[in-house]
Amino acid sequence: LVLCLIVYISGVGVVIAGVSTTSIAFTLLFSPFGTLIRYILSQYNGLYSTFPIGTFLVNVVGSMILIGIYILKTISVSGSVPCAVLVGLADGFCGCLTTISTFAMELSLLPVRSSYIYCLASICMSQFLGMLIAGTWAW
Repeated sequence: LVLCLIVYISGVGVVIAGVSTTSIAFTLLFSPFGTLIRYILSQYNGLYSTFPIGTFLVNVVGSMILIGIYILKTISVSGSVPCAVLVGLADGFCGCLTTISTFAMELSLLPVRSSYIYCLASICMSQFLGMLIAGTWAW
């Protein structure tokens, strides 16, 4: 956290990532909430030995939130602060809520058949719900 604050204060993030300091501030603000929710839901991973339900839920929910943010950014958000809030939610909250590293680790630890089921369920559910949300918006 201290390192994040140093990056924010120094403005290095603006130079390296090309994002505003306001976006960085909102990212830092929303990150702990994504981490906390991820930790709480990870407690449910032991319910089924062949399907990490907690990780499945955070990844699917995180994908849905990201789709909602994308839609909001494309249709109705104007001004630098509202955009910075959406960037903070996407990068901070969703970035900490969802991670590919945990997904990949769990795939490698599961039996092969369970790994395929978990992988396909995660990808298909996220894609299906994403198309449903985006399609409803576009329609």
